[in-house]
Order: sequence, then structure tokens, then C-alpha cells
Amino acid sequence: MTLTFTGCGARADLMSPEVGLDIHVADVLAATDDTDGDDLVLVGHCHSGMLLPGVADARARRLRSGVFVDATT
Repeated sequence: MTLTFTGCGARADLMSPEVGLDIHVADVLAATDDTDGDDLVLVGHCHSGMLLPGVADARARRLRSGVFVDATT
């Protein structure tokens, strides 16, 4: 699954001063809540690399691994 973060791309109309890293982590958490299983592999590219630690902390029991691809950490 590929996500579009709040305030970006097709969701640009949702941009506001409150949108930041915490909101983007919440976007990923909401997407993981919509999936079944306890074997998640998260791949973070570019900006998403900053999100992976927050998501991993919140979903540690469900996460098999996290992959950083040309990511900002």
C-alpha cells in the first residue's frame, strides 16, 4: 500500500499550519489499523524515513521490520 500524507499530493487541500510530522505518523498508523496481521514491513523513502521510528514505537508488536530507502532519519 502506498500512502499520500495529509497536505500532500491529492490531499494538498488539507494542508494547514497544524500538519506536520505527528499528523503524517497518524496517517501511517491509521493505514496500519486498516490492515490485518502482525507481520508488517514498513518502507520509508525520503521524508517517510523520519516517520518510521514513530510508527515502529506505536506498532512494535505488529512490525516485522522497517526499511529505510534513501531516507532522511
